[in-house]
This record gives sequence, C-alpha cells and structure tokens, in this order.
Amino acid sequence: MDTLHIHFSEPVEHITFNEPLRFKRPDSDTVYTAHLREIGHDGSLYIFAVVSTKPDDIEIKPGDPAWIYEDAHVKDAIFNEQRNPDNRRVPLNEKKEPYSVTPYALNNPYNPDAITTDPQVQTFINYIKNLYSAQGAGTAPDNGVIIAVELSGQVRNVRLRGTVSIYDVVKNPIISAMWVRRLITTQVHRSA
Repeated sequence: MDTLHIHFSEPVEHITFNEPLRFKRPDSDTVYTAHLREIGHDGSLYIFAVVSTKPDDIEIKPGDPAWIYEDAHVKDAIFNEQRNPDNRRVPLNEKKEPYSVTPYALNNPYNPDAITTDPQVQTFINYIKNLYSAQGAGTAPDNGVIIAVELSGQVRNVRLRGTVSIYDVVKNPIISAMWVRRLITTQVHRSA
C-alpha cells in the first residue's frame, strides 16, 4: 500500500501527529506503526502517504486492523479527543487503481548504430541518463538493448518490482529471472 484513505466515523480536526494509527496482523500479536504524511483531507476523509513502517520489515496489508493511537491527539469537530486505547479496530480494504503494463525492447536485436540514429532509442537513452543522475546512481550505460515498461491508465506513483528473462533466437535462456532495479516514476520504468 502506498497510500491510506482513512474514513473516520465523523469529521476530525487537523491531525498533526505523524503516527496517528496503530496496525496489527490479524493472525498474530504483532502491532506495528506507520509514519504517515498527509496528502489531503476533507471532513472525515484523510489521505496519507505511507513513508515507512516500524518495524521496517513489515508491510501494511489488506485485512490488518487499524485504530487511532490514543496518544495521537485525534479530535472530532468539537474537540473531543480519542483517548481510549481500546477504540474500534477496523480492517483495511485494498482498492487497486486500474492501469495496464506494456513491456517492450528497443534496439533489439542489438545494433550499435541505432543508439545514435533511432530517435526513439535516443529519447530513452537520455531519459535513462537523467534517471541515473537524479538518483545519484553513477554513469548510465550509453548502449545496449533497452527493456522498457510503459504504464497507462490511472498512473500516479507506482512501485513495480519484477524480473526479466532474456532468451536467444532458439529460446535458450541467456538471463533467467533477474530482478529489475525498482524505479519510481509516472512515465517509464526501465531496466538496461
């Protein structure tokens, strides 16, 4: 989950605490927290970006009950503060945003001359160089086959993880299930 849309039972005042909720795994006693950054709110609806969780190795999942942390100073419109540690636990639902993923390869089969002559390949090379620079990832490669994934639909910031396999012309594996470095962007996800 990248964002949380929290519908309180009534309008609440501005939440200033960055860990206003507690979460629990339904099949264990593990209680965890999430550092949240407010994206927006309107009356009883709050939208938060999930910055991190504690412990770090836990992920917010659908079905995990969430509740107001009693020390978060969450107040309703007439300033009644939720101080009950046994306040209502509500299981999280997941709503997936529809988008499609189209993978394709540029400069395939590899042609060293296409790097400078094909405008589409050159556009991707420049994009990749800008990503490397923006993320402090060193020098980007300036040749090779570019494997790109184009997203369309209701795409905002999407985190994708995946593997890539490369085969020769008779389908012998050259690279098998190699993890792709994760990039976050609204335009193009790539592995080169």
